[in-house]
Amino acid sequence: IHGDKDALVRALQLANVVNPDDGGVTWIGGSDIVVQIGDLLNKAEQRDEETLAYMTEIERQARAAGGAVVVTVGDHDLHNAPKLWHEMHPENDPFPSWITAAYEVDRTLFVHGSLSKIILENAGGGSLEAMIRDAGAWLSGTTGENKKPKWIGRGDGPIWSRLYSDKASDEHPHCDDDLFPLLNYLSVDRMVVGHTVRREGISSICNGKVWRIDVGLSKTESRAGNIGASEVLELREGGKVATILSTDVKLKSWKL
Repeated sequence: IHGDKDALVRALQLANVVNPDDGGVTWIGGSDIVVQIGDLLNKAEQRDEETLAYMTEIERQARAAGGAVVVTVGDHDLHNAPKLWHEMHPENDPFPSWITAAYEVDRTLFVHGSLSKIILENAGGGSLEAMIRDAGAWLSGTTGENKKPKWIGRGDGPIWSRLYSDKASDEHPHCDDDLFPLLNYLSVDRMVVGHTVRREGISSICNGKVWRIDVGLSKTESRAGNIGASEVLELREGGKVATILSTDVKLKSWKL
């Protein structure tokens, strides 16, 4: 999203979770869960405040309706999101738990970059829950800067890694040697990642076990110029049915 509120609204309207008739300010998704894969903000620009304020309100409405909105923190969010949050909430509202290092639901793991089994074992001590907890404590400011988890800044960590999203993963996806053992260890069926813009649109590798959903929604990244391309991955039936929604038409649909 990179701070592009208009692109965010278009994507949520495309997913049919906010009302298109009122500018997208009202949640209509009921119990649906929205996961924004990270880089919600850009680089401490003015538009970041509008985007964070909008997402905060939509998250509140979704939670009240029995749904959820989650952001898996991206590299652009790491320092900008906590700083901006506290500037916008001088009454010291706690940093929101819905901005998190990783998220799991319906046997699907969401991370901004890519998570490898080696990093989980060596940097995370084999516990995804511990990684999420430690990152949350650091983001919320309840630990000092010296308590920043070391894996957060690692190029091969879940926020920065492009293991399953870059062009190299098209030819050498590491399905058998890393991905499948990781998914089995975590008892999940698939991973959804961002971080690398896929100009050709949302795609999958490893027989639908990894979905790459960063298509460059923002004005600065879009493959559609100033308009901003819109694509959303919709997972239904516990993640077993995946549909790519585009601005005008459903591009593709898979039964996994």
